[in-house]
Amino acid sequence: KQVILAKQIALSLRKYFEDQIRSLKILAALYGKGNLHRLNLNERLDYFLDRNIYDEEILFINSGYNVDYHLRRRDIHTNPTEVPPELVGKSFKFEQISGQKTGVTIRLVRSRDVKDSKVLISVPAFDRNNDYRGLVIEIINLNKILKEIITPFMDTYGAHAFLLSDSSEILYHPYHPERTFKKFNNPSRSCKKCHQDFLLEKRMLKLESGWGTKEDYGDKKLLSFAKIQLANISWITAVKTPYDEIARANRRQFWIFFFLSASMMLFVLLGSMAFYKIAKKHIELEKEKQLRHQEHLAFIGEMSTRIAHEIKNPLASLQTGIQLVESTLEMDEETHEYFKRLTGEIHRVDEIVKGLLAYARDEQIKRIKTDLTALVQNVIRLIQPTIKDKSIEWKLSIPSSRIMLMADEQKMEQVLWNLIINAVQAVKDSGQIEIILQKEKNKKIHIKIIDNGCGISGKNLSKIFQPFFSTQSQGTGLGLAISKKIIQAHGGRIRVESKVGHGTCVEIILTGV
Repeated sequence: KQVILAKQIALSLRKYFEDQIRSLKILAALYGKGNLHRLNLNERLDYFLDRNIYDEEILFINSGYNVDYHLRRRDIHTNPTEVPPELVGKSFKFEQISGQKTGVTIRLVRSRDVKDSKVLISVPAFDRNNDYRGLVIEIINLNKILKEIITPFMDTYGAHAFLLSDSSEILYHPYHPERTFKKFNNPSRSCKKCHQDFLLEKRMLKLESGWGTKEDYGDKKLLSFAKIQLANISWITAVKTPYDEIARANRRQFWIFFFLSASMMLFVLLGSMAFYKIAKKHIELEKEKQLRHQEHLAFIGEMSTRIAHEIKNPLASLQTGIQLVESTLEMDEETHEYFKRLTGEIHRVDEIVKGLLAYARDEQIKRIKTDLTALVQNVIRLIQPTIKDKSIEWKLSIPSSRIMLMADEQKMEQVLWNLIINAVQAVKDSGQIEIILQKEKNKKIHIKIIDNGCGISGKNLSKIFQPFFSTQSQGTGLGLAISKKIIQAHGGRIRVESKVGHGTCVEIILTGV
């Protein structure tokens, strides 16, 4: 963590100087081509310089080393020709500053008063013919800018940062400003009062980054460092923290982590308790709902048994009487047709009573290993002779291999019969019925019965599984209700999709073996 902190300080310093150099190159390009007056005209340029040039001074020096222009931060929006009289025509010898006339150079200018020490950044300027025109030099207060950049990185628990040059000079130290520009290779007596040696500091000059421990008369410290390259010079940023402060910070972080963890565990515990109560309430409501449903079915079953007993005996007597009358009377064709309709209506009432009893009773599932492929084919063979008056195109998508299912074969046959008969009734005189049977890798079996008949409206689609609801004039309204009950007893699901005028798709989902 502390090595990263040292690298962050180094990166901030490099970014600051790169921003200054970029700004100076813009000014050098304007100066070299004689367009410095554009400073007053280009608002975007002014804004850029305003963000990157602080309280520094900038000198524009010609090839004869005389000052042509002198800008201060507060004068940057004034006419650059208004130069302080004492600087006009004054000669400066910057041969050592400029170095190579094609490159950027950074140089330290030391002062007796550390606070007045400067950093000079020089950028060469060239005219339109790429001939050397002079230099643009920025003068920066070293102590001020280092303090502004380094201080924000320091925490409040006793750490401090300092800056060294690659020649072992101390450039910045918050606690020992008097040692600025002095080399730690030649420590004074005052240095030896606090430091036993400077071995770690000497190692810092050879490495790009790292860390180490430093013990000075029982005071153990952690020291991290990172090197930064700025144009023609190298600096080393270093961060030093006493171990006692690190331990205190670690203890503080531990307690923060402890309280956060405890709070999170408490939140999870309370959430789990709340979820448990909600789940328990939901289960209780489901059980209550199932109990009411069972009581409702028990009531329907009891009523159905009584109704069936009261209806079946008179029905049997009526049917016997009609058959007796029909056998003793000489009837014409119209009378015979009338008796036939009476017999059919008695048979329909009998079917309704049987369906009601089947829906009311608890489904007793006798599971055996059932070949679902053969069962579907068998139901189709049984239905086909009963619908010779209709022109139906059968489209079967059934795999050649057998699909096995633990199911009550008789009840599954009843479900398939009900659903396929519904599809036949939906297509009227002619149409297409597609039956798809497939098994997925997770053992899920899908049975789809698709017709292109009249379809079901959205209003009726939500009612089709209700007992006694039917859109057919001759229907009992119990086929789908019984089918759904049987499928649920097998642990499966049934769903219906339909669109008026396009047809219906009924899908059964079961678990195979």
